[in-house]
Amino acid sequence: MSTEMAEVIAEEVRDLPAVRAHEAMVTRAEVSVDDVVEQRDKIKAVMERVMRPDIHYGRIPGVDKPTLFKPGAELLNTTFRLAPAYQSERIFHDDGHLTVVAKCVLTHAPSGIVLGEGEGLCSSRESKYAYRNAKRICPACGAEAIIKGKAEFGGGWLCWKKQDGCGAKFPDNDPAIMGQEVGKTDNAELPDTWNTVLKMADKRALVAAVLNCTAASDIFTQDIEDSPAVVSEREPRATQAAPEATSSRATSQPSRSEPPITEPQKKKANVLVGQLRDELRLQTAEVYLAASHPVPHLGDGETLHWSPLRDRLTKKEATRLIDRLEAYASSESLAPPVVDWMIADILAAAEVLGKTAEAKDAIAEKIATAPADEDMQAWLVQQLERARKAAEATA
Repeated sequence: MSTEMAEVIAEEVRDLPAVRAHEAMVTRAEVSVDDVVEQRDKIKAVMERVMRPDIHYGRIPGVDKPTLFKPGAELLNTTFRLAPAYQSERIFHDDGHLTVVAKCVLTHAPSGIVLGEGEGLCSSRESKYAYRNAKRICPACGAEAIIKGKAEFGGGWLCWKKQDGCGAKFPDNDPAIMGQEVGKTDNAELPDTWNTVLKMADKRALVAAVLNCTAASDIFTQDIEDSPAVVSEREPRATQAAPEATSSRATSQPSRSEPPITEPQKKKANVLVGQLRDELRLQTAEVYLAASHPVPHLGDGETLHWSPLRDRLTKKEATRLIDRLEAYASSESLAPPVVDWMIADILAAAEVLGKTAEAKDAIAEKIATAPADEDMQAWLVQQLERARKAAEATA
């Protein structure tokens, strides 16, 4: 498109009645109360009709306002025709760390009037960038796939093939395994974080600018955006604007005969789930199984979320889930003991029916014919559902 043509189109857009009306409000010395109410109602309408929880905004227990995420800020920019421009100061420290101070300036696109700005800071000294969770590396293939072998299979250490390992086995006290530094360690690859730090500073500045320019701080907050509990509610594929999966079990409220999950339990569970998912050691479907709940069936384009399950847990269920996740988080394993969790749940349901011995025999037979097989988990899902239904029928 030629420059002349672009200028003609831009002039035609500026002459549109809706643009002229909005530009008149922007250039006015002050706006009326009705204009303020209309803008606030528009933000609420966008939130209710367009935005999606855990994608455009998130919630944290104990905080009355949702946190605005970058996709939500971009939607408000589109709504009010705001064009962002960024300026940043990059400070490189002698120890290899980077600090970025970013400024986002928002301009009203149709009129070219600067409406406001926001600042954001990010540093590689923040714990999530400064440290990494070091895992044991296989001496044979170099993969981060070393797990502790189960005692019934001989113990020792195993380079797990399901984590792209080579299947090599090592004795319990092998110095090549035991001599490795694991857990929280200094990040030796700080330059790998620099681009992320820059983008994060820009994002924080953008959200601050949008809240400033749209006066949306009474609806959204930014202060807790990067806290573990909020981040933990987001899926790794948070850019997919998919509706939350629903099911009668996943969205219903806790049984009135049992006290519901407490706020401290919600916060603790959020942190654990977020930590394990960030470490790529836990998937959302496995959280459902750890909580002894069936995984909802998803339709096309739907994304499984953990928050609906969390909100319907009873206090007793939450205690069991937290205990399981804490034990797993403190272990050396790279994969959750889903089979062990499900076997424990089946035996608990069988005990109610007085059929513990039969259940143990059936499980032992299945393990003997399909050890460490994915079919084992599918079979356990079926058995658990049957046992649970039978137990509920006798209650």
